[in-house]
Amino acid sequence: MSLQILDNLASLNRLPRRMLVHDPATASGAWRTSIKRARELDVERVAFNTGTFINCLTIDLDGEAAEEHRWEDLGLPPTISVQNLAGSRSRRPGRHDSYFLETPVFSGAAATKPLKYARLVRRALTAALGGDPHYSNLLTKSPWHSRHKLTTPHNWTGGAQGFLYTLDYIASAIDLDYWADRFKHDDARRGVMPRLDDSARNVSLFDAARHFAYSMPQFNSAALTAFIDEQNMLFIEPLKISETRSIARSIEKWMKHTYAARGERNIEKQAERGKISGGIRRADARGPEYLARHQAGESWQQIADSVGKTREAVKQAARRAAGWAS
Repeated sequence: MSLQILDNLASLNRLPRRMLVHDPATASGAWRTSIKRARELDVERVAFNTGTFINCLTIDLDGEAAEEHRWEDLGLPPTISVQNLAGSRSRRPGRHDSYFLETPVFSGAAATKPLKYARLVRRALTAALGGDPHYSNLLTKSPWHSRHKLTTPHNWTGGAQGFLYTLDYIASAIDLDYWADRFKHDDARRGVMPRLDDSARNVSLFDAARHFAYSMPQFNSAALTAFIDEQNMLFIEPLKISETRSIARSIEKWMKHTYAARGERNIEKQAERGKISGGIRRADARGPEYLARHQAGESWQQIADSVGKTREAVKQAARRAAGWAS
């Protein structure tokens, strides 16, 4: 029954035809191959998600969290659960719980609100289940590996697509509003830089790069490009140069336009302040004259009318002159 659910996921296009695989024991890096070949090679890690679509939300559980089943309290059994056997390479309890989605989420370069929502739901689900918050949601424990055990806690019985979840269903089960408020508070307190996400490379790299650009005292396009290139190499499967350059150009264009607009506004403000300051200095130069005329019997309004100033401006200049004299 457990392996049958994988066949059904493949028939529903929830498993990529050529998936990213990785075997830490061989130290040969990650490569793409067919599901059949991945089974034959007995690789340790496979990717259910791609650089274009998020097919599932996977939670990485280690130590005590791997021995617990917090999803029981939430009523959220994972579609599949893959755990280490006693003779596995890690030699400690570990489990990956995967929640396959009824509708995959697009995570390409133009992704916006749906992707952010999916990432928020997965972050909240990770926190609710006690998972590793730094797990990237890409390479997961292979359900076909000889030293991994595959189970289907969802108790799927075949037929309907009842083992697939919607993001809204998960969000309601974990009280997403509570977690969203908590994350907002925690991130603001820590000043957290957006984390890279292998399942959403374009968007996560763009977010990290724009925050880096915002933090620059003086915008530097070369420094931005270097930062993007450096961060891109942290992905298991880095983006193409053309994609990283497109991200850099987009941020550079926005930054230069914004700084230019701010510069123009600052010039206008400085000019206005200069006019006010100049007017005050000129009024202050005639302050002793206004004070003497008022002491001789002229009213403030008469003095103001004769010099083309407001009554208050004349009074202020005279008061400053009186202060200097004292």
